[in-house]
Amino acid sequence: ELYMSNNLNQPYAKLPVISGDRSAERNGYYKLSFSILNQYLEKMNIEITPKTIFKAGGLFYATTDTGQSDERNIMKTFSAELLQTQVLMFSYIDEIKLENTTAIEVLTQILEPTIFEVGICDTDVYFPLELKDTNAQAVLSKVVELTKGELQYNGLRISIRKSNWNEASKILVKGRDFTTLDENTDLSDVVTRLHYQSSDGKLSGTIDSEYLSKYGFVRDGYKEFDADSEGKLFMLAQAYLETAELPSCSLSISIPKIRKLSLEIVLSGELNAPASCRLNALGFCSFR
Repeated sequence: ELYMSNNLNQPYAKLPVISGDRSAERNGYYKLSFSILNQYLEKMNIEITPKTIFKAGGLFYATTDTGQSDERNIMKTFSAELLQTQVLMFSYIDEIKLENTTAIEVLTQILEPTIFEVGICDTDVYFPLELKDTNAQAVLSKVVELTKGELQYNGLRISIRKSNWNEASKILVKGRDFTTLDENTDLSDVVTRLHYQSSDGKLSGTIDSEYLSKYGFVRDGYKEFDADSEGKLFMLAQAYLETAELPSCSLSISIPKIRKLSLEIVLSGELNAPASCRLNALGFCSFR
């Protein structure tokens, strides 16, 4: 379903997707990508703009590109990230200082100026919180860290629940527990040098990824931000680069139905991967 950013109540179009993929990290980023026939978009006169919001699996996703066509111009592929993350990442906070606070109190405060709703917060941890020159997404991540909770999203609602994470590990044996294990690392969208400026063009700058030397290549990116000071502009650019500098990684495992295994996959240390996947040693890959 497609929505305009100023109206999330009624979709303006529905798309028959040829192929698609949704990936999510625990307490991290949710991403969506899908492909559709160019001919369908033209026939139905459907336009997808930077303000288009996609809805899939009960969640809203903000467009991160204008679509890429294949070599024969038959299909167009679009990418998007969870709307909550995209909005909160660019919600600037000068300072937040609270004593003996709770997850629901902080969540209520940072979501008040947004379109998002406070969901269930059943963590029973009290903690002090003090952050300056930051954004709402960083505050949310800090709360999850302090409460050892788990983020849950439903529509426009954000919840912080008690974690059901099980620290116990299980060693899987190939041939018995699983049949195939495939790993893929995609660097096509990685940005290692970001050129940024304010919307009015009066302020600008450049920032390099901290992983630039590990990648061994420079890929430039360009982004505008709504900021009226150098400090705010730099903070927004830095927050954006923290997502743009990461590769997209996937891990596919085939398990016989008879095993009936329920798995939580965690990256620990350096994966024994082939040279093409060696970037997993950086430790920031997410798996789906």
